[in-house]
Amino acid sequence: MAYSRGRRWRTRTEAARSRIARLMIAQLIRKAVGTRNARELKRMGRVVARINALEEKMQALSSDGLAAITGQLKARLADGETIAALLPEAFAAVREASRRARGERPYDVQLIGGIA
Repeated sequence: MAYSRGRRWRTRTEAARSRIARLMIAQLIRKAVGTRNARELKRMGRVVARINALEEKMQALSSDGLAAITGQLKARLADGETIAALLPEAFAAVREASRRARGERPYDVQLIGGIA
């Protein structure tokens, strides 16, 4: 049986070879550029690294200082700062609050889930 693609008729074998070639090219592009999911995880991993860098700063704050972070973040948001810029500090404050209140420190993958 022959398959039509434009003006040229191809055999089943030719069609399969063409399909395999397209798949190989797509796979090569995915390896070079990465999948969308891999790129998103890489981006979120950089945010988690910034959150982890703020951990010592948050541990040094008193309970009142940690509570004051919320007001500071709200004021900065009202002044026009983007949520993306505030996110690492907000998540670092929440992580420290969780550590103090529950005695449990959220894992990095849980932060990625919160960011997503």
